[in-house]
Amino acid sequence: MTYQWNSDSLSAVMALPAAVADRALKLAGAPQLKVLLWFARHGGFDVQACAAAVGMTVGDCCDAMQFWVEMGILRAEGTAEDTPPVVVTPAPAPMPPAPVSVPETVTRPSFREAVARQKSSPDFDYLLKMAEQRLGRTITPAEAETFLYIYDTVGLPAEVILMLLVYAIRNGKVKSRSGFRSYLEKSALSWAENGITTVAAAEEELCRGERRHAVREHVQTLFSLARPLTLLQVEAAVRWVDEWHFSDEMLLIALAKCREKTGDFNANYVNRILEGWLADGITTAEQAAAAAAPRKRQNAKPLLSDEAAVPDATDYERAAADWRPVYKGKG
Repeated sequence: MTYQWNSDSLSAVMALPAAVADRALKLAGAPQLKVLLWFARHGGFDVQACAAAVGMTVGDCCDAMQFWVEMGILRAEGTAEDTPPVVVTPAPAPMPPAPVSVPETVTRPSFREAVARQKSSPDFDYLLKMAEQRLGRTITPAEAETFLYIYDTVGLPAEVILMLLVYAIRNGKVKSRSGFRSYLEKSALSWAENGITTVAAAEEELCRGERRHAVREHVQTLFSLARPLTLLQVEAAVRWVDEWHFSDEMLLIALAKCREKTGDFNANYVNRILEGWLADGITTAEQAAAAAAPRKRQNAKPLLSDEAAVPDATDYERAAADWRPVYKGKG
């Protein structure tokens, strides 16, 4: 089914930045989109009128606007008397962010500390409220402690933590609450250690993660593998597809050669085959098939042709009858 704009509805239009769809659509929820549409339609922000129009509280409307400020879509130039102060996150420096060093042994924050931090920090309060909206439920005390650990100890900004949260939800990492907390902490530590501490860096990392997932699913189906690929096998598959740009036909030829030699799929063996083809400049399926074909032994003796003279049995009998042994005496 295809959809088109109803021409009657185009009698009055309003503009939205393309960045709303390009950068923020994955993170924005219904409250943020409602408030942004109201803002775009009226050209200004009256928090009381907005709250009445979209059916939200004044505080939630302010939180939604804060989201667009932190995403870089809106700029806060002033604060109304009935609006909480808006904290504008400065734009990231052009230099790549330095990795964050996290101590190996730290004191885990308590739920009481998380509550106190929420009251004293509008940014952390925004993080917890947005996390509840993404999860569709109230966060547990243990989850609040985890968010405070990532926010204060690991040092990731609130918007980056929310991007990690959305990625975890999309990939089914929230089914087990303990597993969900463990996944968030391990991923946050990995991001911090690799300098992924800004929205731009997080977007690049999430795009790489999506691409790895797509390649894993593709190779898994192409090779008809019963077991899921391991992490190292996924990295190898990404190298074959994205870095070396081998076609599906060439991958299947390499797999057939691998199974012929090893009896099963062996990622290291397939990698050696493809690496050899890369070094030899083999870029087509026809060249790969020729390279994978069994080679004839170079030192094998040629077979006698039909026209070659074949000695008759009588020749051997005559030679044996005429042969006489020669005896040589000593001295």
